[in-house]
Amino acid sequence: MKRILHITPRLLATLPLLGLAMACGGGGGGGDTTVAASSTQVGQAVLVASAAIDGATAATDTAAGVVGTSSVASASVGAAAMDMGGVMGAGHFTGMGPGKGSLDLEPVTCGESGTVGAHMQWSGLDTATLCADGLTANLDLSQCAPTADQSMTGMMRMDFAGNSCDPTTITMDFSGATVTIPDGTLSGNFTMAMTGMMFVGDPTALDISGATVTFDGPMHMAGSGFGTIDMDMDHLAFHYDDAAHTGDLNGTLTVHCNGEAFPMTMATDADGLSLDADGNVVAGHMTVTSQGTTHQVTFNADGSIDVTPAAGEPVHLAAPAAGDFCALTAG
Repeated sequence: MKRILHITPRLLATLPLLGLAMACGGGGGGGDTTVAASSTQVGQAVLVASAAIDGATAATDTAAGVVGTSSVASASVGAAAMDMGGVMGAGHFTGMGPGKGSLDLEPVTCGESGTVGAHMQWSGLDTATLCADGLTANLDLSQCAPTADQSMTGMMRMDFAGNSCDPTTITMDFSGATVTIPDGTLSGNFTMAMTGMMFVGDPTALDISGATVTFDGPMHMAGSGFGTIDMDMDHLAFHYDDAAHTGDLNGTLTVHCNGEAFPMTMATDADGLSLDADGNVVAGHMTVTSQGTTHQVTFNADGSIDVTPAAGEPVHLAAPAAGDFCALTAG
């Protein structure tokens, strides 16, 4: 099935370091003791952020792809309704003319397995362009797998600010959702908001080549590529530009392990990070601060990174052996 949100923020996602397992016990409860992270943990936290970005955008593809061959945000809401069954029996579609409209989709089979149900509504519809204003979609997914290597269960809400043919913001709220991707699972109650979008070709296809994607809320990740991690994201914003091969990552990520909380504020230099054609980071610099300790993170062309704490010795990370994030010495 066609994916409608071709978001490709692979920032750090294909670094060799991503194979580093970070196994944490316990959750992110309110009783955590706040501690500073070591240089190695800072480097691993950057990987946690990259895995979160990679996994969450895969979840966006999963959820968006099942809505219809045209998509909820295509220029033709009517065509999307027909793709999903629409007036042909699988759902109920109203509002063919201008003004408000809605679509209720009874659970139907996804591409590979599972089901999806949806309620879509919009505040206005241009009959000439079939572009919808104020489009929202509430999705109810049960083991929905549009492709064999990823699936989603739970609730997801999508809100489009502006016109559906050229949205200014797309917000996705995940509620009790679990997304399965090739490397593991991602779950939680978090929000993804995309702004400043750049499109390839016709914007109605929503082939997004650049945007700022901001994450907020708790997420749990488990898998071979990133261990088992509970974390909170606070305005963790990833900006990327495929055409210019640049990116940057800014915001706060708190990792919770065994009753300890490791808050880290990430700030990319104004020059940004340099990406190759595949989205790998090949140059750039970031500052990560944890409980008053500042670490300088430098990205190298070979995929390795160097992390240097203030008045300390650098730590070089280049595809190291698997390690336990929580077993590392904090400080």
